[in-house]
Amino acid sequence: MFANCGDTGSIKCTDEDNQAIQDSLNSALDSLRAWVKDNEMKVNLNKATPLIFTLSTKPKDIELIYDGEKLQRTQEVTFLRIVMDTRLNWNKQACKLKGIGSARNGLLKRLTGVKKGTAQNLLCTTYKSYIRPAIECGSELLITASEAVQDSMEI
Repeated sequence: MFANCGDTGSIKCTDEDNQAIQDSLNSALDSLRAWVKDNEMKVNLNKATPLIFTLSTKPKDIELIYDGEKLQRTQEVTFLRIVMDTRLNWNKQACKLKGIGSARNGLLKRLTGVKKGTAQNLLCTTYKSYIRPAIECGSELLITASEAVQDSMEI
């Protein structure tokens, strides 16, 4: 099980017992709090929304506490433009990339529809510099997605 705490980082914990997981994660958060205090820094608790990754079908009732405040868990987080959910099934990331690709492909369609014509190298440059980087961002992760998710990426 991983707990991703946004900008503060990730904490790995493996155990079957929810209480042991909770104790371990809260202990790590206490260590983080001490480090932050020693280095005269501050954690923005509005942005520190933990997401617990697990393949278990049973919901994990785990309370994470940082500096006396209970952190509000989330079911989904976007980190470095990658959408992750608690099960890491990549459905939302695939939908996001497909939407971006479809929207940006519209630009190519508009360019090819110009009456005077568009140079082939302009279309290639537009694709390589504007469309391809957007749809390839985070696409390496989709190799671990199910075949259904990968098939949904076909435009």
